[in-house]
Amino acid sequence: MKCIDNNSYQVCVYDQFGATYWSPKHLCNENFTCNMTGDFVYCQPPPPTHQCLNGQLKCVDNYAYQVCATDQYGNTFWKDAVHCTNGMKCNPDPTCKNIFCVPESYLNNSVQCASGDMRCVTNNTYQMCLTNSGGSIWNTVQKCPENQVCSNQGNVAYCAPKVDSANCVYRNMRCKSDNSYQTCNKNPQGITYWDTELSCRPGQTCHQILGYSYCY
Repeated sequence: MKCIDNNSYQVCVYDQFGATYWSPKHLCNENFTCNMTGDFVYCQPPPPTHQCLNGQLKCVDNYAYQVCATDQYGNTFWKDAVHCTNGMKCNPDPTCKNIFCVPESYLNNSVQCASGDMRCVTNNTYQMCLTNSGGSIWNTVQKCPENQVCSNQGNVAYCAPKVDSANCVYRNMRCKSDNSYQTCNKNPQGITYWDTELSCRPGQTCHQILGYSYCY
């Protein structure tokens, strides 16, 4: 094999009589360059370009957002815009970790409230009422941590792990897999749920004895 120029190469082949000859030109992919190591030829992709950080999100306008993705060559790029559903609006998360669609009515900063009050906006987002120069208004919508949901208790909103559909006995334990376990916890409303799955130490397996789990 040999490179002919920066983006094409030829392969040495045999004809029907055993004679060798150079094949027609083969083209590398667009923006790839032909490289040669000994008798071996390969097409090298261009250096990765980075438009964004993988997984990053941004609002395109008030009603659509984009997600940053990585292609097979390590280049990051903004995927096509995703549109919020009717009645929803793109809301930048003040923690700069998430962007999500929330009910448009909750983004009206002119609505008065009592300073310090909190409220759930959706099942995994919430707002806090803060005081500014013009009075107390609802602040930017924020998102609960992953796999947590928002619940209201009076004028307080809190994020807690999703409640398991099968309630459990508080502080009981169970093996979730051969090497992991869960403990039954209780949320502020007194509802029990299976808490985050935890792993045994390397080399250990989980064993169930009555209402408790042991790793050994």
